[in-house]
Amino acid sequence: MMRIILSLLFLVLLSPGYVGAYTIRTLDYEGYSTWLTGINDSGQIVGYYADNSGRNHGLIYDESTSEFTVIDYDDSSNDGSTMPMGINNNGQIVGVYSTSGVQGFTYDSTNGFQLVNYSGNDLMLFKINDSGQYVGTTFPNPGESEGLVYDPNSGFQTVKYGTNNTWFAGNNNDNIIVGSIIDDSGQYNGIKYTSSGFQVINISDHPTIFYDINDQGLIVGDYEDFSNGGYIGFIYNPDGSVEFVDFNDNVLWLIGTNNNGEIVGSYVDGSSRHHGLLIMPEPPNPVPLPTTALLLASGLGLLPIFRKIKK
Repeated sequence: MMRIILSLLFLVLLSPGYVGAYTIRTLDYEGYSTWLTGINDSGQIVGYYADNSGRNHGLIYDESTSEFTVIDYDDSSNDGSTMPMGINNNGQIVGVYSTSGVQGFTYDSTNGFQLVNYSGNDLMLFKINDSGQYVGTTFPNPGESEGLVYDPNSGFQTVKYGTNNTWFAGNNNDNIIVGSIIDDSGQYNGIKYTSSGFQVINISDHPTIFYDINDQGLIVGDYEDFSNGGYIGFIYNPDGSVEFVDFNDNVLWLIGTNNNGEIVGSYVDGSSRHHGLLIMPEPPNPVPLPTTALLLASGLGLLPIFRKIKK
């Protein structure tokens, strides 16, 4: 019995204990309603803000300088909305340009804006990986949506889960795609799509949307909470465990993540105003462990004796 106790204590003493934590920041552009939608490993963030007329303007935020840059697709109408949605580690951006319809775009500092056309359909682009593969959604007919994948080597491909409306929202450098489908009852279901096909995943049996996935397989998204009619952000870990994110009981969306585990999104305050959200994991801190003598005493049932001696 003594040998077993000492062996267990030896294992405990060699095992480091860690506690993870997140820092949550509000990040707004000049007091306007702000959405943050994508982040790369260098801390460059994309998103957009709504001006007083309701028009959306693209944003790039650099964590190293704490400065925003406004980017807008310029056309003759001057009334369209520019909404960047994803950025890769090469600084390439994809997003949505909206006027009477919706179009996808790509953007980088060298080539500027390039509108993306696929079969003349409305489409939305959401994320791009480091090889230039981007994903989104196209609308071939009213009320119908298909997942859209563009590969620089093979061109466009549309994918659908059976006959269900399908949205592709995020991808990583392993070409794993996440998004959502709408089932026959009208409920959203989270999906993961690989070369092996679809996997449907719901969080707590609630309507679920996956927005992005990093190279470690961490997925961010949100699900509808029937109890309050709002949305709750979550982190779906590679091991299948789920962390729910609460920020002052506000409705929130988690929309983008990078390989450092940083997450961006948006939340709505009590006055129905949207705010940009940046979630940063803090470095793990070692959990203080009991000293060997105290741990041995505890394991051998000697603490009552020590307490008596102290008295």
